[in-house]
Amino acid sequence: TVSLNGVAVAGMAPSVRVRHIGFVGQNPDDQLLAGTLGDEIAFAAESAGAGTAEIASRVRQLLHQLGLPGEPDRPVRALSAGQRQRLVVASALSGGGGVLLLDEPLAHLDPLGAAELVVHLRRLADAAAGCDVADARSNGESGADLRGNVHPHLVPATPHLLADAVNEPER
Repeated sequence: TVSLNGVAVAGMAPSVRVRHIGFVGQNPDDQLLAGTLGDEIAFAAESAGAGTAEIASRVRQLLHQLGLPGEPDRPVRALSAGQRQRLVVASALSGGGGVLLLDEPLAHLDPLGAAELVVHLRRLADAAAGCDVADARSNGESGADLRGNVHPHLVPATPHLLADAVNEPER
């Protein structure tokens, strides 16, 4: 069982879960839903119940924080693989969660894209506002250490457990 502050993650309603936890999988294309950067980032914020002004603010802030083009209307398809992975991170964070779960986020990136993502993730983990980062790797190794402040109450047993716990259907 995966829990956050003593509450089973699988038992949380999606609208509650998105306010606490963001999830980034291996392949960014598996998580992209919208046609533009702004719409993609706004999705989780909308799901978390944020208002229009707050969503617009989060979109601008996350575009900047993740080093993405500052054009919310820019098409997602115009981004490189590394930019798409950073967009998925921005989207995962837009719900307002303080925990970011990563399932081999460097798996589909070239060395430059991986290095850029690591820089942005470290900045997020080290930020005063903070974001706890848990990186699941199936082989136990990586070309870079992504872990920031791993949440003490979030202890995954296996990488697929993270994905299953975060993506379990609403009860």
